[in-house]
This record gives sequence, C-alpha cells and structure tokens, in this order.
Amino acid sequence: MDEKSARALLLRFFSNELAFLETEPWETLCEAAQVFGLSPLVAYKCRSRVGGANRQWCDAALVTSWTRFSRAMGDLEHVISVLYRAGVRAVPLKGPLLAQRHYEPPFLRRPSTDLDVAIRDEDLEKACASLAGCGYELGETIRSYRATCHEAKLTHPSRMTVELHFRLSHGAFGIPTADFLDRATESYLPSGQQTWILEPADELLHLILHLASDRFHSLFHQYELRHVWNRAPLETRREAISRAVGYEFAGAVALADLGLRLRWNEPLLPPEITLPRTWLHARLTPELYEAMENWMEPDRKLTTRLRGRLMDLQVTDSFTAAARLAVVMAKVSAVRLGSGGWRSMPPARFGQGLEQPSAQGREQP
Repeated sequence: MDEKSARALLLRFFSNELAFLETEPWETLCEAAQVFGLSPLVAYKCRSRVGGANRQWCDAALVTSWTRFSRAMGDLEHVISVLYRAGVRAVPLKGPLLAQRHYEPPFLRRPSTDLDVAIRDEDLEKACASLAGCGYELGETIRSYRATCHEAKLTHPSRMTVELHFRLSHGAFGIPTADFLDRATESYLPSGQQTWILEPADELLHLILHLASDRFHSLFHQYELRHVWNRAPLETRREAISRAVGYEFAGAVALADLGLRLRWNEPLLPPEITLPRTWLHARLTPELYEAMENWMEPDRKLTTRLRGRLMDLQVTDSFTAAARLAVVMAKVSAVRLGSGGWRSMPPARFGQGLEQPSAQGREQP
C-alpha cells in the first residue's frame, strides 16, 4: 500500500472507528497502520471489537510496542545518566519521556527508533566524548555535523542510536537550543534520575517545527501534534504560536494549521489569533501542503531533493529568511560535494577530525 492511500484510510478510521470496522477490510487497516507506525494505537482501539486472529494481531502489536518502549526508556536513562555525570544539561525530545507524559498507556506512542536529546552547542564535544567512553561511535566529525545538520548521531552496538540536538530542527537553518534549555523545567525519569523537559510552549513549538522539518510527510507526527496540542491549555498554545512567530516560523505554523483543517477537519490556531503574513503568503495553499505531504516519490531522488528545497523556501517568513536559507543550502551542498559525499562514508571514531578537516577534504563553509 502506498503512503497516500494509507494516510487516507487511517484518517477515515480515526474519524469514525466503529463505522470503519463495519465496512472496511481488517487487513487493509493493519497494513496502513504499519506504514505510518500507528499499529499500537490501532490495536488498542480495536482489540475489544475484534476476535480470533485479528485480536492476536492486536495483542502482538501491543506487546511489541511495550517491549520497544521499555528498551527505549532504559537506553534513555543510560544516556541521560552518562551526560549528567559529565556535567551536560540534557533535555530529551519526543520519544519515551513524551510518551510517558502524554499517552495512556505510554507504549501507545509509536516506538522510537532513536533517542533525541537536546544539549547546548558548546557542550557537544564533551557530550560526544562522554558517550564515546560508553561504547558509542560518532557517525561523522562534529565539524561536519555543525555545518550541515541540527544534530550529531552516535551509534552503539547494542543500544539505540542517540541524536544530540544542538539546533532544534531544520538542519543548519534551525534554531539553536540554548533558549530552550534555559527555559527547560526539571523532571525525573522512572529510575529517579534527574533530567529536564521542554517548557510546555516550547514542546508544542518543537512538535510543529519537527512536523514542518519533515515537510508534513509523517501522519504519525501530525497525529501527535494534534494529540498534545489539544491537551494543552489555551494560554500555552498562544505562547507557542507567539514564539514561532518570534523565531520566524509563522509559515510553518500556517501550514500546520492548514494540514489539520484538511486532514482532521479542525484548526490548530485559536480563532482569535491571526498570524502575520509571510512574504509568499499566497503560496501557502492546500496545493502546496499536499505537494509537501507527498514530496517523496520513488526513483526521483535528485529531482525530489530539489523540489523539497524549493518548497522549504516558499514556507519562509520573509525574503531575508529565504535568502538566509538559500545560503545555508548552498553551504551544505558545498560541504557535501567537497567531501565526496561524506554521508556515505564509514563511521569515524570520536576524536578523529573534531577540529580539523579529515583527509577527504571536509571544510567548514
């Protein structure tokens, strides 16, 4: 099943679960749920209404999700404790800690495939070094990550991949994490380990930016934004929108609002809030939203990449922001071309080329 068909089918299911189960084949629902990682939610909603092999599918989906959630939480506790001992203030993003606070039971959230943790840019070397001492391996040099990404990725032979965010989203164009860490609030993991979480308005902002950074492709992340947004007080939602405007991401909010209206028949924006018009406000249409939602087409990688970048430029708030994004895109391309395609290279051990370009000729743009 292709993603467009799966999205449409799941939206019909969530709009009226009982009517859907009475008219649609069970097998198509299971297939669609697997496409977008929504099997735990579908299983939980359907288990009491189905029997036999269908209930067995629900049980298996829930057991698998619970197992993966438990593993993710255990790995997150390990990472946070390592960073805490190194003196690095770390804020888990999304993942099992968000699931524990916003889902009941928490394993209904789509199982994490990696762990996202926000840290300050100036702590990146220290954080990578501390994790390297526990067997993690940095995928590329820190210089390369800083030039092209919003996070550094570290892999481990037996634990989940860790992504250390020094910008919140949007690659090298993203917002540095410093403001968000300053506003973060104290929290605790199930083990009692101290950690921090994003302040509520910042968490909503991050969910909007994460969805926009993915070009609104992920139905799960749209579902999650809607789920967490609707649970938040009105004043928190207003503050999240105000901060998005302040960081020049009003266009992202406008498209997120349009997407919820198109797909869920409900708005993101409170009725009394009007966003400032972007420099290409007339381009923020259902046609652009749907093009972004379906921008990944098979066998057209180069064309798809260029088309995606053009879409990103249209969502910027101002000509100045668009020009800044264009410069970032050019610098990222220069780094990748100059390195001979560094993302396809084998992982580098921590400490190799942290301050100097590697032998392949990586340069800071």
